[in-house]
Amino acid sequence: MIEKDLIIVGAGPAGLTAAIYAATSGTDLLVISGFTGSAAATAPAVANYPGFPAPIAGAELVANFENQAKNLGTQIESDSIEEITKNEDGTFTLKGTLNTYAAKAVIYAAGALARRLRLAEEPKYFGKGVSVCATCDGHFFKGKDVAVAAGDKTALSEAIYLANICQTVYYVTKDQEVPKELAALSNIVPKTNAAISALQGEKRLEAIELTDETTKTKETIPVQGLFTAVGHDPETAPLKNLPVLDEKGAVITNSDASTPVPGLFAAGDVTKGAIRQIVFAADSGMQAFLSARKYLRSLK
Repeated sequence: MIEKDLIIVGAGPAGLTAAIYAATSGTDLLVISGFTGSAAATAPAVANYPGFPAPIAGAELVANFENQAKNLGTQIESDSIEEITKNEDGTFTLKGTLNTYAAKAVIYAAGALARRLRLAEEPKYFGKGVSVCATCDGHFFKGKDVAVAAGDKTALSEAIYLANICQTVYYVTKDQEVPKELAALSNIVPKTNAAISALQGEKRLEAIELTDETTKTKETIPVQGLFTAVGHDPETAPLKNLPVLDEKGAVITNSDASTPVPGLFAAGDVTKGAIRQIVFAADSGMQAFLSARKYLRSLK
């Protein structure tokens, strides 16, 4: 068994920021990265993270986080945590695929996976016209025609954000009506009772195919961008036996990143109400460490 004072689960911006702060404070820690990698690393380009005048690939940005943490002495272990339990003595046991770990405190920052449309050709266009984040990538489509695939409450804010940047925003929804907030925006074109059934284009996305949910008739709309707002699934299965999850599987946290279980903290996209931006993840990772450090000091 590998024992540490603090174990951070997740090696994305939230977990690695917590690790950077922990390492500079001399905390006995371990980062468990998992095998799937950070969602932020899949971003073709990040242009809104402070300190980088030019867009930077998400993979390069996350690598910078990781290298900084390692240069400060952080140990990063590749393993997949299957279950986290709290013991009677107040410590935590983390069961991984490869090893078992023990910690006095845990920061859980395993992220969330964006849902996709499940179209066979979708991976071909990801980063080449298809995005899951308007505030991350919308500026790349300034003055262009785009579509929003609505399937989550975030679709409304995504469409409004894009309407201020793009020439035309097609709002595609299976519902019969669109949110009233969109009616005042002249460049938003509602496509109700419809689903995106195919994506088209040579090297980049050039058009989407819509299928009417009732008549099954099809319509092709030329667009340069598609933003899928169909929800996220927090990676919280290892916490299923702890009383910290809401009805959607997100971790419930207080303002200081603590959870209902003393000694367990959470940061980034796994948390309820998370703002899915790298800068938010980094900030919440910092807060989680400060609270974890305070907790560890209380044990002495």
